Amino acid sequence: MKKKLLAALLLALSLLLGACSNYVEIEELMIVAGAAIDYDEASGEYNVTAEILDLQNSSGQESSYEPTYIESSGASLVEAITHMRRIAGRQLYWGHASVFILSQSVVSHSIEPVLDWFMRDVNARLSSMVVISGTEKASDIYKLKSPVKKSISISLEQILENYQKKGQTTVNVNELVNLYSMTGTATCIPIVNSEMNAEEEIIVIHSYAVLKKDILSGIFEHEDVTYLMLLLKNPMESIISVKLPEFETEIKMQTLEHTVQLDVSCQDGVVFTDVNLSISMSVVGGSGDDEKVRDMDGTKILVDATEEMVSSACGQILDKDIQQYGADILGVGQHIKRNDPKIWRKIEKNWDQLYKEMQYEINVEVVIEKSGEMSPIND
Repeated sequence: MKKKLLAALLLALSLLLGACSNYVEIEELMIVAGAAIDYDEASGEYNVTAEILDLQNSSGQESSYEPTYIESSGASLVEAITHMRRIAGRQLYWGHASVFILSQSVVSHSIEPVLDWFMRDVNARLSSMVVISGTEKASDIYKLKSPVKKSISISLEQILENYQKKGQTTVNVNELVNLYSMTGTATCIPIVNSEMNAEEEIIVIHSYAVLKKDILSGIFEHEDVTYLMLLLKNPMESIISVKLPEFETEIKMQTLEHTVQLDVSCQDGVVFTDVNLSISMSVVGGSGDDEKVRDMDGTKILVDATEEMVSSACGQILDKDIQQYGADILGVGQHIKRNDPKIWRKIEKNWDQLYKEMQYEINVEVVIEKSGEMSPIND
C-alpha cells in the first residue's frame, strides 16, 4: 500500500466524523480490515468473521498491526453483521475493509445477498476485493500464516494489488455488481488456499472459481490456470513444459506477452467462434539434449509442438466451460452484443443453450523472443 494505513484511516474518519451531531471518538470505533462469510445450508444461517485491527497497540507500521476476530451468525447477512455490533460493544467501521473472503457454500447458494448488503450499508466499500476460500470454511483462512503481514486481509490486499499490476484477474464488489446484470459473460474469482512452506501453512492463490451471474458454476484448478489466463487475456509469467519425443528432450517455455482475438459468427442458429491467440515466449531451460533444437529446423519443430500443446490445453478449458459450466468465460455473448446488437436481441433469451452448442476453433501463433541462454536459439 502506498500510504500508511493510519494516515488513510485518519483521512477517512475525518470525513466520516465531520458533523458534530454524529461525532464518534476514534477510540470508540473498531476498524474492520476484512471479513470471511460462510453459509450453513442446513440451518440457512450466515456466519461472519471480521478481522479487526488494533491500532492502539501497534507501532504505526502495517506489519505490526495485531488482528483480533469477532464472529457472529444470523438468518441473513444483515442480521449477522448487526449482531456483530452488539457483540463488539463498539461501532464497527467497515470503510477500510479491503478484502472479503466468501466460502464456496456462499457462492453455491447465491452471491446476491452479499452484493445486496454492500449496496445498502453506507460504510461498505464497493472497491473491496472479493476472493473465494479453498478451505471448507472461509474463516479457516484466518488460521493460516502470511509471509509478510500479521493481518491476513492486508496480506491478501497486497497480493491482489500485485496481480492487478501484472494485469491478472482480480474482482472487486463493484465489478461483481455490474457483471451480475449482464448476460453472455462469466466472472472468474481467485481462490485462496493453504500451502505448506517452511513447516507453516501459508496463504496462496493458485485456482479460480467461475460464477455464472450469482451462482458458482465450477472451479479451474492449479494445472488449468495458466491456460485459463491465456484465454482471459491475462498475462501470467508461467512456465510450461513442451515434450519433443523426436529429440528425446523437454523444453521449458515461459510466457511473456500475448493477445486474444475473437471472431464470432452466427449461422442457422449455430454460433461459430475462432479464438486467435498470439503468444511471445522465451526458452528458460530444458532436459536432455536441447542443443538439437537450437537451429532453424529444430526451432520450427519446437514452435509447432508448443502451438499444438497450447491449443489442446486451451481447448480442454473451453470444453469444460461449455459442456460442464456453461458460463461463457470468453464473453462471447457480450462480444456479439457489442458488434452485432440486432443478432444479440434475437438470441439473448436462448443464449445459455446456444453457448452449450457453440462450435469453436483455437488458432495459436507462438513467437520465441529469447532463448534464455548466451547464444540465440536461431538467427
